[in-house]
Amino acid sequence: MPFTHVRHVLTARPDAVPEARRLIRSYVEEQCPNAGAIRDAVALSVSEAVGNVVRHAYPEPSGDIEITAQVEDGWLHVVVRDWGMGWRPSPDPGLGLGVPLMRTMADFSVTAVPDGGSRVVLRFPCAGSETPARDFRRMVLRDV
Repeated sequence: MPFTHVRHVLTARPDAVPEARRLIRSYVEEQCPNAGAIRDAVALSVSEAVGNVVRHAYPEPSGDIEITAQVEDGWLHVVVRDWGMGWRPSPDPGLGLGVPLMRTMADFSVTAVPDGGSRVVLRFPCAGSETPARDFRRMVLRDV
């Protein structure tokens, strides 16, 4: 039986961004029949979420980034979790494009976690089972 759930823990350093991107692309290829339509949006969204952790979550030294992914009921669910300082909007007006980008690419939410840090949840349609009531495929395909 192929795996349907995956969990990776990376250290919040710049090299975590391309590593997370590689890992999630591989998972999408294995799990989603429509991988060609969503893999770039998934990889870019996860890269943005991991990059935010690397840049903002931890003072020196860096901490952990947990990435989990699973396919359930026709959706790919990806969670990027950290135990850092929590999410805050950027005070620099030139920054802060990652959250709007993730909102464009996925069904997106970010929450503060009670025991510290943040949790970013990204959902993408993963063809192969019943089409969910709210269809994000057009939104994902439009901007990739």
